[in-house]
Amino acid sequence: DELALRTTRVFLLVGLASLIWYRSVDVVLDAVMARLSPCLDDCLNIYEPAQWSVVRWMTALLLGVLTCLPLALHQAFQFAKPGLMLTERQALRAWMVLTAIVVLAGSWLLVAVGVPELYAHGYEHHRTIGLDAQYSALNLLTMAGYAVVVWLTMTSVWFSTVCLGWMGWITSATAPVWRWRLY
Repeated sequence: DELALRTTRVFLLVGLASLIWYRSVDVVLDAVMARLSPCLDDCLNIYEPAQWSVVRWMTALLLGVLTCLPLALHQAFQFAKPGLMLTERQALRAWMVLTAIVVLAGSWLLVAVGVPELYAHGYEHHRTIGLDAQYSALNLLTMAGYAVVVWLTMTSVWFSTVCLGWMGWITSATAPVWRWRLY
């Protein structure tokens, strides 16, 4: 019952935050697209206008989740806290804080620097071989979103492994079991 209550609170607040973000998602997407665009002229197109609505809602949902991340982490920690030993609480807290900081910072770096650099490199390559570069704005955003999700997953698993190692739970004998649990 307690888990259901805590989870319901987080889901409701994520939904509310997503609706709030949806009101200004176009401003966010314009800023992101300006950063992701590999060219200065008009090389971006929306080939599937109906999909743009999906991207807007998914972006609002992602922003809602990121906005509520501190609350979700707090609720998860408060739920787990009574059943954990002191060292486990410390490891869980360290994992949550480190993972959140690295996920957010890495996501920002991916969208602000890494992915735009890759797109710019691809655009220059297309120009040097004589192609008239036209890109789908949806595909650019989708690929950036995939990069963020992969980063989130990879970081969460890596920091889980590090924290479990700090606690001494991952040893040469237990590594195969933990590997499967984390995957």
